[in-house]
Amino acid sequence: MRVKLVPVLCALVLFSACSPRSVAGYWKDGVPDVREDMGRVRSSFREFASLACKSRPDEASAELGRLLDALSRDTVAYYVYTDLAASAFYPLESPFRSDTLMGTLAGRLTTDWVLTPSDAAPYLEMYAFTRLNRKGAPARLPHLRTLEGRPLTISGEDAVVAVIDLSCPQCRDALQRCPARPSERKIAVCMGSGPRPELPDWEVCIPEADAHEIFDIAQTPFYFRTGEDGTVSQTYTSL
Repeated sequence: MRVKLVPVLCALVLFSACSPRSVAGYWKDGVPDVREDMGRVRSSFREFASLACKSRPDEASAELGRLLDALSRDTVAYYVYTDLAASAFYPLESPFRSDTLMGTLAGRLTTDWVLTPSDAAPYLEMYAFTRLNRKGAPARLPHLRTLEGRPLTISGEDAVVAVIDLSCPQCRDALQRCPARPSERKIAVCMGSGPRPELPDWEVCIPEADAHEIFDIAQTPFYFRTGEDGTVSQTYTSL
């Protein structure tokens, strides 16, 4: 079951300005108790996330590790702070998004085992999505077919790939906001069900079932770019 991150993310975005404090040692004086004051818990984590996004990755990862160390004997608190971390570091629209910190979180989930495998699974799935189509990596795409049923491949040319959810009207409209370049091939990967977009210059295609192993439909709409050599030139960007 997908963990609902949006309400927590909205609270985190309100604190997007980063303080000049260093993230190192942020949790050394203790961690707010989730049973006493959730307002303070969220406020403290907002500040931590804002500092982490401007710190060296190794410092931010170490301090996230310090936090999880402090929570390792309290399953409830560990779960709450895990969800806060995923809400900050995973969504494409988050100002604190960090593949590195999602990797740190996933690594701890699979070594601490404070959470049950079923509770940890959604967060591990999020991390798996972050590992795909990073800048410089070979582009990973599902099997695609045009509306006429022809196989569609992308190779040997610059392309912008927009991924949308047809069941969401805002997603369908997002293609008009996509900053496609005149020289790029324009591919619209349409997940979900609903009216298909009709825009000139866009190749609308329907992915096969393996699309859900590559793209997180909950993150749509987003786009990324591939180069002539088949590698990702720009990773996922929210539309």
